[in-house]
Amino acid sequence: TSWIVADALCSACFELDKKTGRADYLFSFEGERPLQSGVYHQIYSCGNELFFVPGYAGNICVWNPDTGERAYYAVKENGDDGHRYVDSCRIGDELWLLPSALEQPIVKFDMRKRRAEYWAGHGEGIPEETADKKKPVFFRQYVRSGRKVYAVVGNSPYLACTDLDKKKTSVKRVGDYSLTDLCPDGNAFWFSMQGSGDILRWDAETGAAELYPSESAGEGKGYSNLIKSNGGLLLVPETGNRLMRVNPERKRVEAFCRLPKELGRMGDERAGWRRFFFYRNLGDIVRLYPNQADLMVDIYVKERRAVGRGYRLEPGWYREVFREKFLNAHFAEELSGERAEAAETWTADLDAYLAYVGQAERKTPEAGGGGFGEAIHRALDCG
Repeated sequence: TSWIVADALCSACFELDKKTGRADYLFSFEGERPLQSGVYHQIYSCGNELFFVPGYAGNICVWNPDTGERAYYAVKENGDDGHRYVDSCRIGDELWLLPSALEQPIVKFDMRKRRAEYWAGHGEGIPEETADKKKPVFFRQYVRSGRKVYAVVGNSPYLACTDLDKKKTSVKRVGDYSLTDLCPDGNAFWFSMQGSGDILRWDAETGAAELYPSESAGEGKGYSNLIKSNGGLLLVPETGNRLMRVNPERKRVEAFCRLPKELGRMGDERAGWRRFFFYRNLGDIVRLYPNQADLMVDIYVKERRAVGRGYRLEPGWYREVFREKFLNAHFAEELSGERAEAAETWTADLDAYLAYVGQAERKTPEAGGGGFGEAIHRALDCG
């Protein structure tokens, strides 16, 4: 009757009532930044416990809904390096955490023994021109086949295959395309490409590549999600609300249906993340679970229509809980050093802002790295 979710915009866990659309706050995750987006990205069940798998978090959180007990297990060997785990998979009682950057290790976590093992050499086969260890190279997702995982080396023509048993990564070049995401299709793969509405099909055995052009060339900026459904392929746009589909007979990409109007135009135009984190096939319904989106979406494939599912907290929650546990905590963290500065990207009500000013009044303000804050700083001659 309900879902348990980790919020995409703050370090909190909620319960969503499927029938009423009500969302109830359950708890906040300990030891994580209060307003960090994407703290946890996936939840797995084992026995009567739920395992929250990190995106930016430094720990796996294990929660027992029956007893309310929570335990945290570190999965970052050398502290917080600022990068995220973009995906994960479960094989038996093993949880595999799959990173965005080459300097991050792949993590294998034993769900029974609660022990983490680290593999730091997974990027050794990545071509030098794409192997910048200081930046993410795996942007979107990994796909698994047995004990191998595949990922696009983002915005490059390379497909990386990592053998989790042999601890070895091999790389194949797919033409001269700038690839962003992938979806397996037997011995072949479908690829989305940077800034393009076209789709590429590549045969892994023969190396043959075939481009499927979009009927709406130039309209979109590419695709956020590639979704297998009833033997077909649905495509969620990076921005906008026009869902597309691959037509294998015509070998083209065609319009399928409109996403809900309420969805807005949220998306990541940097081609760095997925608009919906993952999906689930439920017979004739494909359910999309949001990440850079503000609705859960059900796609009725046979009817060619999509319906949004929104969930709402009690009106007073933002005033009574969010401000105290997350917003004020964020300000306190930002002000813990010597400088009086805070990120400009968060929204605060007047009371919260005045509390922030009160905390900051005895500190020396310094200009940040550009934007409106620096312009105000210079205009007031604070330096």
